[in-house]
Formats: sequence, structure tokens, C-alpha cells
Amino acid sequence: MRKIFRAGFILLIAMVASQSIVSGQDLGKLKKQADVYFENNAYDKAFYYYTQYSNRKALDRDSRYKMGVASYEVNDLNQAQKIFSELIQEKNFDNGAYFYLARLSHIILDFNKAEDLYKLYLRDTDSKDDRISITQVRNYIRNCNVGTRLLTLPEEALVENLGKNINTSYDEFGAVQSPNYQEKIYFSSARKGARGGLRNERGLRDNEYGNYNSDLYFSKIDGGVWAPAEAMGGLLNSESKDVLLGFSQAGNVSYLFRGETYSEGRLLVDTFNANQEEALPPRPFTSPINMDKGDTQPFFFNDSLVIFSSFRKGGYGGYDLYAMVKSGEDWMQPFNLGPEINSAFDEMSPFLSIDGRSLYFSSNNCRKSLGGHDIFHARYDEETKRWAKVKNMGIPINSSENDTDFYLSKDGTKAYLTSDRKSGFGKRDIYISYFTSSREEQAGSKQPLTFIQLEDIEKRIAISQQIAAGNTSSVGVSYNIEEEVRVPSSVMVESVFYTSDRDLLSEANKRKIDVVTELLKLDNSLTLRIECHTAPSGPLPFDMYFSVKRAEKVAQNIIAEGIPARKIQVAGFGPLYPIAKNQINGIENEAGKKLNNRIDFKIQGESEAGIDIQYNLPIVSKYQADNKASQLNKNYQGLTYKIQIASTTQLFDDEVLNQLPDPKVEKRMTESRYLYTIGTYRFYNSAVEFKSELAKLDIKESKVIPYINGERIGDAQGLSLIEKYPDLQEYFERTK
Repeated sequence: MRKIFRAGFILLIAMVASQSIVSGQDLGKLKKQADVYFENNAYDKAFYYYTQYSNRKALDRDSRYKMGVASYEVNDLNQAQKIFSELIQEKNFDNGAYFYLARLSHIILDFNKAEDLYKLYLRDTDSKDDRISITQVRNYIRNCNVGTRLLTLPEEALVENLGKNINTSYDEFGAVQSPNYQEKIYFSSARKGARGGLRNERGLRDNEYGNYNSDLYFSKIDGGVWAPAEAMGGLLNSESKDVLLGFSQAGNVSYLFRGETYSEGRLLVDTFNANQEEALPPRPFTSPINMDKGDTQPFFFNDSLVIFSSFRKGGYGGYDLYAMVKSGEDWMQPFNLGPEINSAFDEMSPFLSIDGRSLYFSSNNCRKSLGGHDIFHARYDEETKRWAKVKNMGIPINSSENDTDFYLSKDGTKAYLTSDRKSGFGKRDIYISYFTSSREEQAGSKQPLTFIQLEDIEKRIAISQQIAAGNTSSVGVSYNIEEEVRVPSSVMVESVFYTSDRDLLSEANKRKIDVVTELLKLDNSLTLRIECHTAPSGPLPFDMYFSVKRAEKVAQNIIAEGIPARKIQVAGFGPLYPIAKNQINGIENEAGKKLNNRIDFKIQGESEAGIDIQYNLPIVSKYQADNKASQLNKNYQGLTYKIQIASTTQLFDDEVLNQLPDPKVEKRMTESRYLYTIGTYRFYNSAVEFKSELAKLDIKESKVIPYINGERIGDAQGLSLIEKYPDLQEYFERTK
């Protein structure tokens, strides 16, 4: 597979960013700077500094491993192959090398070798090593089995990168064909020169580790080649993330997304002049679609049909595909496209053919994908009024990485797609697929116009509404509306007890975990925080870290049952909050320790299904009881502030955890970093005062974080709660 080496670009940006370090500071600081960039996922800069160091002095084994990872991330696959191949010949090497060698084989479609290497990684991996998800590696093995089958099928297309005039070392995605010109496309790109500049995950400026927000661009074929991309003019680009979604039937209106993050923003409609590339100030698109509530990637088939992806309540597990139809002047409620299309995984980026009966979309169903998101095709059967079996579009349209945003040209001879395959220029690139024969579904419209006219829309909407209301289970749902799953009036949630990691998922514990899993399936409005506690067994940093890892293990079990990872947070407290005394009169209390080795489930949110959630708390005799656990629950009620002192991907082994009050380690299951916080304060100013004292302990990168009922909140949620919690006003005025 073709490799594009980006060393020239990497060299340029790194020299501009930190020229003084290379020229003036010693090797130790050079390597330290490389490590800092690596830990912050700035792999291009990390790769540059590791290379500069290695040109002067041999790297140690750990740094060579990091340089290999950085090489992989910046698409220098030959360098990555060389480093990891050398590492596995040495004693006591990091077995993560097996994983990256497996990925490199997976990328070139050597599925048998990749599977063997994945299994070597699993064989030698300590369950406490959290850098690479064990579940993800097992899914990669399933991907290899799918890939082996797909290799036997004939190729139906030729796929190539649109080239350097369109793609950069940054992020390009979402190509949409012009409604007026066959040889012109519009797309989104988060590249240098974007109006918003470099921003962090919260949308704040961060010139060191931030990424560019996306703007809208266009290009057209000139003399047989794509002309250099140009930013769209007028008011279409802003300092936020801007994404073009499509056009109206007449081509004079564009639809776009605008937000500070790709999951929170607004769906806008803009009067669009295709010749002048100008737009008037956009206005909100009024419909049941809510981009702040999990709806995303709408495809506008025409002025009366939209298909979009959503994790709204009542889905089949992850993101599902929904359709929304306009009746008169108003949009009807969306309905789920059903289990023939949707799965427990994520179905995204829909496209409907001109004849209204061929649906293309992307899914990361590991039992059907050869890696990441693959592009799939389903044909609507007019006789059965159901979707035929979903078909993987195969190789080379799909790769070992994420392939999305499939968009057929009007003549059916080609399609545009987005992919982060490692043969590209950088992050995601836009590719073009040339078909061996024109796709018949693009030949022209049919009557009825789309599959929608063949559906009982009212029944579909009724089913979706019943599922969303919790009156019908979406798991294995039938379209017989009479088949309903009874929603219990109350659910009893119990703590899980363990003696070691081996019995964490014992049959008895699994039954308790299943109750929580089923509750989350029945009511999509709820989220979960898993808190792990332990009896003292070693230094506090180790006990805290091992406890959060145990909480992760339970979370992974729940996620494997179809609950989206975004709904789950985990936390570890170690031995800080026992429910029973570990010692009584100086004698070890073994019965109390067994009670303290526990995992508590905290259900967040009010049940929209009306389920009364009760907690069956362990009974502890007055003689043994310790009130620290109940004090933790009291401390977390309502609005509180904690101070984040570290963000790591591994154990934070620092004595400050013993010295500072209320330490906690937490993690969102969608993220890779562990966040360490200390203190619990009712008022922002109190937290700020304590934060200023941390400088005496050489803690400089601390920040105040707001929590509601023990759950870390983001800016959007916090702003919506100012009226209820007025002290948040002070927080936002001082930090934003």
C-alpha cells in the first residue's frame, strides 16, 4: 500500500514551534519535550523531537517504542515497521509492539498475520495494561475474519486519493457534489488557516496542543485535475466548527452544521448562491432534529425527506439511522429504520440513491466490518416492504480504518468517501471511487419516489414513539406493534462485592450487573457512574488506580451488552470511603474488609420511563459501621467543585494523593485519560483559594472543575444550570 511520508511537513511545523529547544537546550530537555508532545497526542511534533534526539544519541527502549507509535500515527509506516520489528527481537520489550505490528499487517490486508500478532499481544498482555483496549483488540480479530472473506470477492471499483490540491496533513471530510456542476465538490476541512484558529476540546484557543476548527471549501476539475481548494466566502465560515451537509432540490439553499464541538451545535439553513459562493446570515432549520441531543449527519434527499443518525432514546444500541418526512409545512416525528439496518453498533453517514431505494451508510459492526467503520449498502424490497440483507461494499472501497461519508455522483459512475486509511496525507482524506459499471440506482427517479411512499409512516412513527417511551424494547424488536416488553415500575440496584479481580464478574455479581444493564436499555435517558472501593492493600495511588481499573472492567462488560460507552463514567477511591471498619480495637476486621471491597452503581438522571430506582444498601452492624461512605454521598449532593491536578493514561504515583483532601481518579469510557482530582467545595471561590495553595506543592497545571451530584459537567450543561445553581455564574465569568 502506498505510503505518503510527511517528514517535510513535520519538520517545518516543529521547527517553527520550538526552534529554540533544538538549537539551545541539551539533549535531556529535547527528549523531555518529545515526551510531553507524545503524552498530549501531538505525534507530529513528538516524532520530530525523537528523531532529532536519535540523530545525536541512541534512544532508550521506552523512547524507541514511543517513536514507533508516533511514526505510526503520522503515517510513516516503514519507520514504524522497522522500530517495532527491532523491539520484539530484544528482551523485556513492550508487548505493545505486537499490537502495532498487527495493525501494520491489518492495514496492508494481511489478515492472517495480523490475527496471529493480535493474539500474541493478548497472550502476553497484563490485564492491568490499559493503554490498548482488550475489547478493541478482540474486535480487530473479528474484523480480520471479515476481511479474509471479503478478499475472495471481486473488486467493484477503483479507489484513489483526490490528491494534494484537496487533501492536506490535517482533516478533510464530507464531500458533497455540487447541485449545479458535475465536476465540482464542496467539503469540510480542519486545516491551517481556519477562521477559528487552534482550539482545545472545549473550544478555547490552544496554540500548543489544539486542533483547527473545520471550515467549508470547494474545488472543481480544471484541465483534468482538481484545482487547489478554496475557502467558501461570505458568512458560511465562522470561528466555530462548520460542516456542509447538503443542498435543497433547487440547489439554492444549503444546509450546514455549526458548533463548538461536533456533538453539540445547530443545524442551519442558508440561502446559497452557487456562482458567487456567498451566503446570507444562516437561520435555524426548524424540525424535530436536535443536534444537541444526539442527532447528527443528516442527509437531505429532497425538500421533504431527511435521513439522519442519532443515539436518541429507543435505538438498538449505538447510533441508529432515522427518517423524517415533511407533511405540508411541518416535519413529522422521525422513525427508526429498523433492525434490518441498525444494530447494537453505530450506523452513521447515510446516503439515499436517486431512485429512493438504495441506502448507503457506515457501520462499525465488528462482525461485518473489516476495520473501523465500513460502508454498507441495502436495497429496499418493494414486495416485502422491508430492507434486504445489508451488504458490505468490500475492498477497496473499505479499508482497515474508518470509511464514511459515501456520496454517489449523479451519473452513478463514481462516489466520494472519507477515510483515515494510512495511505493518506494526514488524518482523514477525501477519496474517489470509480465503479466498473454505473450504479443503476442513479439512473433516474421512480414512482413511488422513495421507499417512504411504500411505508406505513404512521405505524413506523408509533412504533418509534413507543420504544422511546420505554413501552417496547428496541432489542430484537419486531414490527408487530402488539409485541411489547413490560417496563417495571421499580428496579432495585445492588452493590457488587469481590475478593479479587477473578471473581469481579462472578455469576452472582453478573446478575447484579445485568439489572443495571437492562435498566439502561429500558430507559435511554439514564446514565451511569460506577464507583469502586477497596480495603487497604498497598500505597494509596496504587489502590486508587486498581479500583478505577476494576470499575472499567465492569463498564466494559456493560458496554459489550450494547450500552453506549458515552453513557458511562468510572471512578476509583481506593480505601478512602469504607462502609465498615477495617480494624476494630487494633485488630484486622476481615468481615469489614469484605464489605469494603465493593463496586457501587450510581444512576444519573430522572427516569423518563417512570421507573422508580431504589438502592439496596449493604447492611452493616452498628459495631462495624464506618460513616465515611455516607459522608461521600452527602459531599456529592448538588453543585460541588473539585480541583484537577493530573491527566494521565497510566498510574499517577505521586505522594500528593496522600497529602491532599478527597482524592479521586475518574474516567469517561469514551476517553483514554484518567483524571485525578482533589478537594470538595461548595463555592467556586473556595476552590480557587485552595488551588492557589497548590503551587507550594509544585502543582502548577491544576484547574477547577464543576460537578453536579458527583458527575463532572461540560460547559453546555453548566450554562443551562446557572439558574438552579447561581454559583456557576461566578465559575463561567472567571474561567471563560
